[in-house]
Amino acid sequence: MNWNDFPKEEIYWTITKDCNLQCIDCYYSAGPGGKTATSEHIEAMIGNFPEDLKTIHLSGGEVLKVFDVLLDALELLKEKYQRRLKTKEISIYVQSNLTLLTEKMAQSYLSVEL
Repeated sequence: MNWNDFPKEEIYWTITKDCNLQCIDCYYSAGPGGKTATSEHIEAMIGNFPEDLKTIHLSGGEVLKVFDVLLDALELLKEKYQRRLKTKEISIYVQSNLTLLTEKMAQSYLSVEL
């Protein structure tokens, strides 16, 4: 038996360890200055995601600190899972503490149309 023998229905993906907060109970060990996935890393990871996923959770740290990286990841996910998103066979969630959210960010996020 190997890794590919098990169904992969859900992925929790920490795209950044950078965060604007320093919570002592953070289960990601995130904080100011934490590392963030590069565009190349994100593209490679998404390229290796299984086609039959049911749920993807994008989180950090604080994903709004790396908003451009978040939008890039969402666009790549939208491209890869376009058909399955339309038929609601897959869900994509973004986890944030929302303390950095601006109206401009909210409008940009809504324009991705997952």
